[in-house]
Amino acid sequence: MKKRFLLSLLLIASFLILVNGQSVNHWETAVYNNDKWKYFIGSSEPASDWRLLSFDDATWAEGTGGFGYGDNDDNTIIPVCTSVYLRRKFNVTDTGAISTALLNMDYDDAFVAYLNNVEIARVGISGVYPAYNQTGNDHEAAMYRGRQPELFLIDKKKLNICLLQGENILAVQVHNSTSTSSDLTSNVFLSFGITNTSNDYRPVPSWFIPPVEFTSSNLPIIIINTQPGEIIMDEPKITADMKVIHNGGASLNYVTDPGNVYTGKIGIEIRGRYSASLPQKPYGIETRDLYGNNLDTSLLGLPSENDWILLANYNDKTFLRNFLAFEIFSEMGQLIDFKINTERENIIFWIIQE
Repeated sequence: MKKRFLLSLLLIASFLILVNGQSVNHWETAVYNNDKWKYFIGSSEPASDWRLLSFDDATWAEGTGGFGYGDNDDNTIIPVCTSVYLRRKFNVTDTGAISTALLNMDYDDAFVAYLNNVEIARVGISGVYPAYNQTGNDHEAAMYRGRQPELFLIDKKKLNICLLQGENILAVQVHNSTSTSSDLTSNVFLSFGITNTSNDYRPVPSWFIPPVEFTSSNLPIIIINTQPGEIIMDEPKITADMKVIHNGGASLNYVTDPGNVYTGKIGIEIRGRYSASLPQKPYGIETRDLYGNNLDTSLLGLPSENDWILLANYNDKTFLRNFLAFEIFSEMGQLIDFKINTERENIIFWIIQE
């Protein structure tokens, strides 16, 4: 019988960022959802260079974001469609003063975002450049229900590739799950972590929560690095590198420490249905050898296995539901082939998507 072991994730904050030597002094927002955007309804394929700063969007319509229909969360109502394409130009005063960036995205149902033609975030749709009539996974917008938009980190390494001194272009394509879907939402925000006291942009939204700069913890740390350009999707698993750090006892664990519990290859994908749509997503992983074969290994005191779940428990702040369910099922005389490591059920978990 197949066993699958659970590692629960501690919801510490909305996001964690690895410090890169440039501490953030404050945050400012360069692009708001209700700025003026150029937009194109996806009734046909847009020009292939629509993501470029040099693209002439004079024939595109202009309106106040967000764009969509059906949920009363749109400033510009558009016709029922499979997709909509958005462009917003903005200026950067000093790229050297920007340590990191956050894209906040409220969407229904799927999207891909590009900064100067470099992909910076994607959820719910596959393909290098999804076609205008391609549908995505079903996903409900959050802000009209009183929740925060999802956030996506753009670290300094990525910014060095895609952020320009002076004029920039943020381009986003948003796709529905069906061509006749009853709603579509696209609300986009782009904020910068500023390393000095300058104020070149605008205040962050009232709901904005700065990421936590993270270097160490007394909890075990898992760091997962994907390959450049690869995005973790809901099937198939992609290959990534993982290290697990746990020094034990009262010793602190540092993100710069070697992986003393595990260092090697994994396959990883988003796991779940409804839970996969939540801001903190669960993941399914397989520990693998260098040739891509399953590799049984013991993680954090659990029995040796190759099939693992990084369980977010986003809707269970107590982390008790799974434990109680398994305990009750076991008391009923059933064989439990799931195991929760109750001694180390909270870990710090970090994914870097290059």
